[in-house]
Amino acid sequence: MLEAEINALRSHLQQRGGVLLLIDPQTEPNNPQVDFGLNPLLEEWGVRLNDRIVIDPAGEASGLGLGVTIVNQYGDHPITRGFGNGISFFPLARPLETAEIPEVEAVQLLVTSDRTEAHRLGESGELEFDPETDPRGPFNLGLALSRDLPNETADGATNEADEADEADEAGEALEEPEGTEELEDLAGNPQARLVVIGNASFAGNRLFEQQLNGDVFLNSVSWLSQNDDEVLSIRPREMTNRRILMTPIQQLSAALLAIAVLPLAGILAAAFVWWRRR
Repeated sequence: MLEAEINALRSHLQQRGGVLLLIDPQTEPNNPQVDFGLNPLLEEWGVRLNDRIVIDPAGEASGLGLGVTIVNQYGDHPITRGFGNGISFFPLARPLETAEIPEVEAVQLLVTSDRTEAHRLGESGELEFDPETDPRGPFNLGLALSRDLPNETADGATNEADEADEADEAGEALEEPEGTEELEDLAGNPQARLVVIGNASFAGNRLFEQQLNGDVFLNSVSWLSQNDDEVLSIRPREMTNRRILMTPIQQLSAALLAIAVLPLAGILAAAFVWWRRR
């Protein structure tokens, strides 16, 4: 990524923005020849990318493959709060590591089982197994991070505050409508939000509709938009139209095939077998 792109992301996060990063293994978010990239930006949030690949025996047992990580443990966060023990799966995922950063709240989203392991990918493209150095799970595949920003009051709110001060000086009592304090709390805590997931394939066309994969992606986007009044949950599956629409000629052809052609073919085959055996 270009330095201007990294600076644009950093500036966006400083202005109550939301950023979703889906980073596969063997994807180097930094240019080794320069000093900028995603890694310095992630370090500001206490996130470190582990370049190992998570191996899950449950993925192999289910026929998906050893490199497919099945997740049914989720963190307590609005993105995943309604998932329960539902399943999402991530082919060729990388674990994430976190460090405590002041003013940054980090919540684990996707937690693997304790049977998982993380292995390096060798130069030949094959996994390298070393029981002494390979870490064992559970691993964290997704993080939701937030940071409070300085409160910038809108012009309208500033004018209302000035009017309130003048009224207090004049000894006038102004009644506040119900729910004012709650609205002030929501408006008074703008946040920068970041979601990092160590896999991008789960949101591709082939896997998006499978299990909870699409819900992980869409809920992440909804939370990053900071529409806190929107309820994040598991979305209902859309009904698929399975009706067959046929022209009159196609209907006639299907009827003749089922009533005449197929039975006649069966009778002729039976007669031929009988004649050969006779």
